[in-house]
Amino acid sequence: MDIADDAKEHAEHIGENVGNIHHQREHLSSLSEDLKDLIDLFGSSQTLYQDHCPMFNDNKGAVWFSENKEIKNPYYGSKMLTCGKVQQTINSK
Repeated sequence: MDIADDAKEHAEHIGENVGNIHHQREHLSSLSEDLKDLIDLFGSSQTLYQDHCPMFNDNKGAVWFSENKEIKNPYYGSKMLTCGKVQQTINSK
């Protein structure tokens, strides 16, 4: 339940900080880690792609999830829209 509460808090921060893309991206990184933990615990009812951006957070990297295999990097947007790679395909259960 702690993971779900953390995820909710990060999602709220993203929604409440329209116009502060840097802050939103920081919370997206944390939200994505929470989602990863939830998916590891419960699986997914649909196929998802766990994508990885190697450059975000001073080259520490960050993940995000997508329903599409095509890379559309949310961390750098139009500057580097296709930067990143699919790290894992999560098949529905």
